[in-house]
Amino acid sequence: MRFAAHTPHESDAVAGLKVPLAYAADGEVVTPDEATKGSEYRCPACHDLLILRAGEHKKRHFAHRASDTCTQETIIHICAKEAIRRSVVRWKLGRASPPAVVRTCRVCEDDVDQPLPSLVDTAVLEYRCAEGYVVDVALLASEEIRAAVEVRVAHAVDDDKASELSVPFVEVDGLEAIASPARLRPIVDRFHSFTCRRCKEAYRRFQSRTRQIAIQSKAMLPNEFYRYTPWVCWNCNSDILVYDWPKRFYGRMPERKPFPSTIKYRTTNSSEGCACWLNTCPYCDATQGDWFLHSIPGGPFDEFSCGGAADDEYEDDLRKLASASHCLEGWPTFDN
Repeated sequence: MRFAAHTPHESDAVAGLKVPLAYAADGEVVTPDEATKGSEYRCPACHDLLILRAGEHKKRHFAHRASDTCTQETIIHICAKEAIRRSVVRWKLGRASPPAVVRTCRVCEDDVDQPLPSLVDTAVLEYRCAEGYVVDVALLASEEIRAAVEVRVAHAVDDDKASELSVPFVEVDGLEAIASPARLRPIVDRFHSFTCRRCKEAYRRFQSRTRQIAIQSKAMLPNEFYRYTPWVCWNCNSDILVYDWPKRFYGRMPERKPFPSTIKYRTTNSSEGCACWLNTCPYCDATQGDWFLHSIPGGPFDEFSCGGAADDEYEDDLRKLASASHCLEGWPTFDN
């Protein structure tokens, strides 16, 4: 069986049709607009012969004897599941590239195609999980379910099923899955969080760079609460680390000790005589003003806002700082 190259959005073509799709004699899935008179077509749900109605006065459509089971929703659902299954089979037979799921990077929020992992052996339809729920398409490795794909036609996965399934899953639109079964774009993504290759590489470089600066400047390299990133001192042009922390507002004192030694209580011209907690340079002791760090384009904390104190929020913040343009392309410098 193979599937015609449908357009990604063909709801208009099948709207209102009880039998929106059919199997041709060669196994291809076609819409009424793609079908030709005199050819044989069967219903994907009950496999009965269909008649192509292609008159001049009514919309082209397939017809067969009255049936309570062969609804538009059922037929689209069946075809979408089978399309996904066969895309996995073709891949494992070496006839196609791995099917991919369009994922959103947790760091940069770009959409990236993530191929299915090679450990996936096969795909099985209507698989009953340990919790008792049946998933539309189960992705198996060594005969164990590792992930699932749910197909939405009219109804979304209900809340109980979504919260109780022990395997990660994505939910995809039925017609879009038929159109592109080897590149699935989720409506709901419950796979494990995803970081793109670019952001992983940026984080690796970030860790290497910050460790080097911390050693050279004898600076604190935290593992919680204090977010940090490389910076170039405006006064002496030394590579330093600067810090940010949750609930920070106009130099408010940090709520976690010990403070990094370069966070000091200072009075500056810009603070109009008011003292506040600011980053300083470990070499020349110059204050690294909040405006430079948080407000100028390309500054280390430009458009950055700390999350909370939870471990996952802390790591996410460091990854975001690593993926910022100033960490990928070098850091801004200022003339004395």
